[in-house]
Amino acid sequence: MKNLFTLLFSLVLSISASAQRDFEPGYFIDDNDNKLECLIQNEKWLFSPEEVFYKLNENSEVKSFTVKNCKEFKIGDEGVFMRVSADFPITQSKLKKKELNSDPELIQKTTFVQNVVKGKASLFWFIDNNGIVYLYSKDGGPIKPLLYKKYILEDLKIKENNIFRTQLIKDFECGNQPIIQKTEYRRKSMIKYFEYLNQCSGDTNYVVFERTAKQKANFVIGFKVWAGLEQNQYDTRIPNPDRTFEFESVISPKFGAEFEAFFPYFGYKKVSLFLSGQFSKTDNSFSFPETEVGAVAYNADYSIFELQVGSRYYLDFGEKSSFFIEAALVPDFFGNSTISEDRIVRVVLEDDRLITQDVGTSYKNRFGGSFGLGYSYNRKVYLRAAIRTNQVVLDKSIFFDDSLSRISVSLGYAIF
Repeated sequence: MKNLFTLLFSLVLSISASAQRDFEPGYFIDDNDNKLECLIQNEKWLFSPEEVFYKLNENSEVKSFTVKNCKEFKIGDEGVFMRVSADFPITQSKLKKKELNSDPELIQKTTFVQNVVKGKASLFWFIDNNGIVYLYSKDGGPIKPLLYKKYILEDLKIKENNIFRTQLIKDFECGNQPIIQKTEYRRKSMIKYFEYLNQCSGDTNYVVFERTAKQKANFVIGFKVWAGLEQNQYDTRIPNPDRTFEFESVISPKFGAEFEAFFPYFGYKKVSLFLSGQFSKTDNSFSFPETEVGAVAYNADYSIFELQVGSRYYLDFGEKSSFFIEAALVPDFFGNSTISEDRIVRVVLEDDRLITQDVGTSYKNRFGGSFGLGYSYNRKVYLRAAIRTNQVVLDKSIFFDDSLSRISVSLGYAIF
């Protein structure tokens, strides 16, 4: 099983070094207004992209462009990305008491923004750690940020400065209608208003670009079940004379269930936190060579319920395949862990006698770590190899020291 873990680890490293998402037909326009038809790597960005990879055809080398040398690019049927240099408002809603000023705080940026509604009244959006910013243009003119800010009054009430409404009323003949007072600084609400602006201006050919699934900033929680096999290696030492006993390596079943939560601002389903509960039960033994006077064997019997609290990172490879690595803090709850001694005593002219006694027990919780890697198909079926840091099993026994190491391979299935 150690060889399997090593093989999977090498496979993930090898593939992650060369993994590429799908390249889709698109184009980009450089600073000299040259338009290049090409294949562009579609990252389904949540945040505005800083570097975009492309190639001229399936067999050509991969190159890249950035906001410094690209004015515009487009992938497939998604909304076009345009380069914009402007003062962007900070719109994040993490309010502090000192934010009594209702005026938006502006940051100068040169970045890509993505088209949401295309028409005589066009809507764009941008997102980074400072929040979501909506932008607009009229009749294909300059793209301007729509200003907005949440702030706090002295009585700690939260208010909104909807400056964007004034901007739209000023720039569009149809802007000053009752619908503007109901328009919020949110995607669906903004799209509805810009649809109204285009319809009011007689533009029947306007287009609304759907947000791709991987751009949806939803907090996603999933649940899956696991089943697999675990290799247990248990070693002990005695102080006098100093000697190590290596118990038989045992493979035992392991079962568990898991909740996994994804955080969209790290990329859609790329980084998650998980809480997992797993159970296993194992018997190990160590036997001394028989002699004329008898034999001695030690049996290690332990059942373990463990919780894993950790993080997982996914690397997409193709449309449905993903590789992942994970690390977790693992508190173990030993159900009933004992070491027993079986001693066979041979006496002349008598039957052999078996004497069994417990020589060590433990009920205490233990803490350790777990590291794993694996493969997921369509985020539905999972294959994982994991290794546990060595842990102590017994509190008091005839042994000076003990150590349990575990390596597991599990199959998982996502219920939702």
